[in-house]
Amino acid sequence: MIKYILIGLLIGVVLCIALLPNFYMLGKKDGKGKDMLTGLKGRESLLKVMQKWFDKQFPMEAFLISIDELDMVHSQYGYAVVDMLLVIVANYLEMATKKRAYRYSYDCFGVLVKQKGEPEAIDLISEICDRFKLPWNVDGKEIKLTVSISYIDAPKVAKSAEEMVNCLDYGLYYAKKNGKSQVVYCDDSTKNQVFREIDILQQIFNQIKERRVPVFYQPIYDRNTGEFNRLEALIRLNSNEGINPLEVLAIAQRAGVVNEIENIVMEQVCEDIHTLDLEGYQFDSIAVNISTQRLGRGDFLDQVLDCLERHNVAPEKIKLEIVENSIAGSFGETLDIMEQFNEFGIGICLDDFGVGHSNLTDVIRLPFESVKIDRTLLWESEKNETCYNLVSNLVAIFSQNGTKVCASGIESQEQEEIAGNLFLEYIQGFYYSKPVPLSAAKQFLAKE
Repeated sequence: MIKYILIGLLIGVVLCIALLPNFYMLGKKDGKGKDMLTGLKGRESLLKVMQKWFDKQFPMEAFLISIDELDMVHSQYGYAVVDMLLVIVANYLEMATKKRAYRYSYDCFGVLVKQKGEPEAIDLISEICDRFKLPWNVDGKEIKLTVSISYIDAPKVAKSAEEMVNCLDYGLYYAKKNGKSQVVYCDDSTKNQVFREIDILQQIFNQIKERRVPVFYQPIYDRNTGEFNRLEALIRLNSNEGINPLEVLAIAQRAGVVNEIENIVMEQVCEDIHTLDLEGYQFDSIAVNISTQRLGRGDFLDQVLDCLERHNVAPEKIKLEIVENSIAGSFGETLDIMEQFNEFGIGICLDDFGVGHSNLTDVIRLPFESVKIDRTLLWESEKNETCYNLVSNLVAIFSQNGTKVCASGIESQEQEEIAGNLFLEYIQGFYYSKPVPLSAAKQFLAKE
């Protein structure tokens, strides 16, 4: 049962949106267990029917429909219009599904269909998608919406009610992650991914409880000095070193525990920096990956400074890495945050540049200490002259702006040579070393 509690926490955090004041209506039921706003039965009723059908071994189909732009409707028109819109959508779904719709969460509806012959839910999904291509008239306002949908059937894919719900939730998360307005048909690979994330999340919770998150270090080569003088701190889970550390952070963020993870990692990194300094190792800095949410919190700078002071670490020894999508919001707010950290000598670095959705002008104008070109661009540069020229121009622009540029994901001598020809200052990748424990990372650093 703990697995399903964990996955519920994991997905629940993802699907909650900023419209918290209206959630009180979702929790209110009438005497028959119906949602008081829409008149539909709620999530608990859906789960009870689903379990009942599993107990009786009835074949079934289920799908979730999540409105993608409800927060935008609220911002433009207010809560009253949102409530009216939800009622109109609920009435339509109740009619279209022949009274088989449920209110699953604030912006999400569920549909459960008993299979009596040919699958019916696929046709329903197509009909619903067609309807959402048309505007919704709400109090004289024409409102356009899109929906993300996840679908699963049982017992072909899901073998229990828990599996069905977990896969639907994950499918919906995946649909929204990949640009919204998507339909995800859950299959065995979806189910495998769900249980993989459950396992990762269980490991995360265990390590938070024990205040122990293994931190490995990947050395970074400086082409100007010919030495390894930087390291990147990366999270590793004990049972599976092959898990991408950014994936671990993403899962922790969706589960609402990323702050705890980052606190433990920051403490460990500061402790390790102090150890390296005492032992006479020469290095410029260690980079730590930080989530977007954390960097923007008002108390985060004070927490970092406090950690540095307690471990007697100079601020310039720490670099904070953020991903490209994290700066896709307010330029002014991001600039203010970065300048505050820079005032204390803490550099902010941009990770995986080239695969996100940031504005290039904003990236150039922001005071990044360094920018790490995503590996996919460099790999493509091996065989694509246009891509090579693009990266070359980007490196020139950043260099003229005083921003250091790092090549990541270098795995071969050919790729290293390309990075050199492109005049990238720093090179990082398995060609030199995979992430290793501190004891092994020391071998790459010069010593007094």
